[in-house]
Amino acid sequence: MTLEWIAVPRLDYSLVVNGNPSQGAVNPVSSMYDILAETSGADPFTFNAIVGAWFRPAPSLQFGLAGQVVPANIVTHSTLTLTAQDPAFLGTISTGRDGNSASDVTVTLPLPLLVRGGGRYRHLAAGRELFDIELDVEYETWSRVKAFTVDSTVDGHSLVATPMSAYASPVPIGTITVAKQWKDVLSVKLGGDFNLVPDRWTLRAGVYYETAASPSAYANVDFPAGAQLGGALGGSLLLHPWEVALTYQLRYQPSFTVAEADARVYQQTPGGSCTAPSSDPNVCNANSGTYAATSHLVSLAVVYRFGR
Repeated sequence: MTLEWIAVPRLDYSLVVNGNPSQGAVNPVSSMYDILAETSGADPFTFNAIVGAWFRPAPSLQFGLAGQVVPANIVTHSTLTLTAQDPAFLGTISTGRDGNSASDVTVTLPLPLLVRGGGRYRHLAAGRELFDIELDVEYETWSRVKAFTVDSTVDGHSLVATPMSAYASPVPIGTITVAKQWKDVLSVKLGGDFNLVPDRWTLRAGVYYETAASPSAYANVDFPAGAQLGGALGGSLLLHPWEVALTYQLRYQPSFTVAEADARVYQQTPGGSCTAPSSDPNVCNANSGTYAATSHLVSLAVVYRFGR
């Protein structure tokens, strides 16, 4: 069993919102009423846990099963900053609640459950492992993520955005919902270790494929949630009982295109009417376009083994 403490020291999330208070007034590209909404906050503690087991029916074969079993959400207590994209028209924008200055919001990002099964072959010579090959299959319940929410209400009272302009009136912010409609993800991972210098240097490499978490109609620029291809290289220096491991991983999301007629992430219009299902996707949909992503990850681990 592994107990996990997930700490998010800072989470910044931003979105352009159409602040036009008139019902039916929508501008899919840009508008004098466009407002950049930025949230910044933290979640110092979210609990989770992994439980699992493995067995070795023969010296060269090992099988394992594990799962991340606690339903959890990242919930940040954040501050909201609103900036007019046309300050000459809207001026500065203040926020308040019940007549008092306030800028507090809550941002909620759900996390998935996970189950992973794997098999490992160890090539032994004179009782010493020369190399191994491992195949893992992993299933993550990203279908828990129906939307990201930015909630500005406290005891039923919403934040209100007030532009310092004669051309705009105050607009209740309420709850901003960014549609996701993610689905469960299946990934297959293949990798292995090679003991270059026994009991001193180990090299490792691996590749994987992961199905898309997001249907293409709900693609967005905040998270790369399409199908993923990946590879990793790494190595370990063994100084018994210590081990120092360094790994580099490349994640690549092949490009795909969302047509305007297929897009289902709608422009945020707290005072307007861009809600699903829109009768005119060319007016309200905000996520049509071409998406691609590349990520580079580097990890460093220091391990101490008792009894070695």
